[in-house]
Amino acid sequence: MLQDLLSGVRDRVVLAVTFLAMLELMKRREIVVEQAAPWGPIVARATTPAERAAAGVTDASLERPLDEGLESFA
Repeated sequence: MLQDLLSGVRDRVVLAVTFLAMLELMKRREIVVEQAAPWGPIVARATTPAERAAAGVTDASLERPLDEGLESFA
């Protein structure tokens, strides 16, 4: 769970960077983030091969470097 990952972290920069890293992993379809209820626990897990295939993600696309530009946010 996200709460377990960040328990004890008080540095806002670390919190922000972790959150942004999770967003990037979600964008690349490497993880799925789920929350069953509002204000409930946030659970992150690796995507299954079937989920990656359904999203059109191939192993080759996971090998490319991370997009660190801001163009993808436009």
